[in-house]
Amino acid sequence: MIFILISSSCSSDNPASKGDSFPDVPESYILSPDTKPATSLAGRGTYESPYLIRNAMDFKYFIDKINDGSLKPIDKDDIYSGRLCVSLRHDIEISDKYMWIPINVPTSTYLDLNGENHTISGTMRMVKTCIINDTSLAGLFGRAESISLANINISANLIYKALSPTHRHFFAGIVAAHTISSHITDVSVTGKMTIETTYGFLVTGLGGISGYAVNPTYVGCKTHGSIELVGYPGKKRFSMGKSLYLGGLTGYSIDQAYCGGYTNCSNYSEIKLENLSVSEIAVGGLIGYRNSPDILPDGFKLNENHGNIIINDISWHSTQDSDARAIYAGGFYGWGAERGSAEKSWNYGDITVSNVAMPAYVGGLGGLMAWGDTAYGNNSGNITNNAKSGYTGGCYGKMTSEVESLGNSGNVTSTITINADEAEGWDDFFGATGGIAGTLVGRIKNSVNSGNITTPPPFIYMYCETSYGGAITGRGTQSSGLVDCVNHGSVNGSKPDSFGIENGFTWLAMQEIESGKMDKDSPGWQWWRWYIYGIN
Repeated sequence: MIFILISSSCSSDNPASKGDSFPDVPESYILSPDTKPATSLAGRGTYESPYLIRNAMDFKYFIDKINDGSLKPIDKDDIYSGRLCVSLRHDIEISDKYMWIPINVPTSTYLDLNGENHTISGTMRMVKTCIINDTSLAGLFGRAESISLANINISANLIYKALSPTHRHFFAGIVAAHTISSHITDVSVTGKMTIETTYGFLVTGLGGISGYAVNPTYVGCKTHGSIELVGYPGKKRFSMGKSLYLGGLTGYSIDQAYCGGYTNCSNYSEIKLENLSVSEIAVGGLIGYRNSPDILPDGFKLNENHGNIIINDISWHSTQDSDARAIYAGGFYGWGAERGSAEKSWNYGDITVSNVAMPAYVGGLGGLMAWGDTAYGNNSGNITNNAKSGYTGGCYGKMTSEVESLGNSGNVTSTITINADEAEGWDDFFGATGGIAGTLVGRIKNSVNSGNITTPPPFIYMYCETSYGGAITGRGTQSSGLVDCVNHGSVNGSKPDSFGIENGFTWLAMQEIESGKMDKDSPGWQWWRWYIYGIN
């Protein structure tokens, strides 16, 4: 898997002390098992005179003193009182022989770290994590509350070998496992994250920047490389427990009204999950699971995903904690919950789900959008869903919200094969595919599909056809509507006048058919039109 590092805004230095002298040789900039910590850092730890990390010895001193809570500003500025300002003044390499332990920032320390565009490279190899409240944390930082990180390049791999499932939760991010009310600005990450033998956690969150973010403000961050969680082919699977949340930026995110959310961030990392056993998966090019309890007008804007998402050979893992059973995958986020908005953002990556033994919600922007809203979102990636059942859309697999000005130019393909003998719930009998949304409980306005839609053949269960396909949406409910939507693509090889029935594929659910609101003579579709205006 991949990961990143961050930093914020301590500026010019006027150090009161010079720190330890050191030879200007390559070994001075490599953190190894033999590295001895410096005896002090140059500077005072304030905004006007930040502490300076000039070499590996300074870096070792910084790590040790932050972890034990003893690193404090020598004096306090009148304006920036209480913040601990640190400036990275040289590239640092972490030796692959060094056993990394995450930096744990005490809650009483308000760290402001400016990377000054320098790079931390090498390998963060861990067999021991930071443990807080029955949660195992892996990353450059473990728990990072109210910190500010900026202008850092991370070109490092993270390797974690879990010896046993001794804790209920596991979060990992190359920058930080868990951030709380933190600002991460202009951080670039290139690398790979590898989880070797983790299993049995109730919740696992993995992300390029952070595994778990509460009230994040992430601006201008970029991730490159690959994020992989792959079992052993032909041997045992990784048993991930109940829930797995994975994103190019963040695995699990809770953003509220008093944070900035995500702005101008991009992911170029390929995300691959294969040969796993888990109850629930939410995977996003940017965020795995995003929960926004409060309305954030600008909480997600000008973001891009360029990385492909591949999910293959996933089995259902039953747990006593939950009967959850689904996969959610999208270019922005796998699952977008509550009232968070998404604005002026793009997905360019392909998303492929295959050979999974549970329902899958797959979309170019999001697998499931629940009660949020999206404006000016576009997908050009190809979307393929070959699960046992589920919903597939050029923008969203399933929507329970209102969106406008969406566009899809990618091909959307559903090859779902429903097997009544293997069904374990009502959702196992549904397959809905659409250019904008697979299934809709809400309204779509001013949106355009130009991609080609391929849907599976109809499946009849209890006298009800349960496979749906349409150019705009595959399936809708009585409370749903389409306003001023345009289609330029085809459905199963022919272009419908608008959406709905094409070659025998319906887009209404059983309750609408039984409601008596039918218009069988309407051209282009056969059933009740619900709220439909200006369809071209």
